[in-house]
Amino acid sequence: MAEQFSVMHNKQPNTVYINSIHYRVNLINMSLLRAIFILLVYKLKSLIFNKIIVLYRFLCQVAQQVTQ
Repeated sequence: MAEQFSVMHNKQPNTVYINSIHYRVNLINMSLLRAIFILLVYKLKSLIFNKIIVLYRFLCQVAQQVTQ
């Protein structure tokens, strides 16, 4: 009975340890995905913003040419 208990006791921490490793790996993957997603969104926002600025400048130039 004592041997059985020690074997079970030895098995338990390993599974907990493995589970925690898996959990950490999943957390790392999630944070990486989130970082990539944020970067993509940021890039898209900056691209769209630049396009709007270019369009705005173009419209201003057209308006100046029309008014001249």
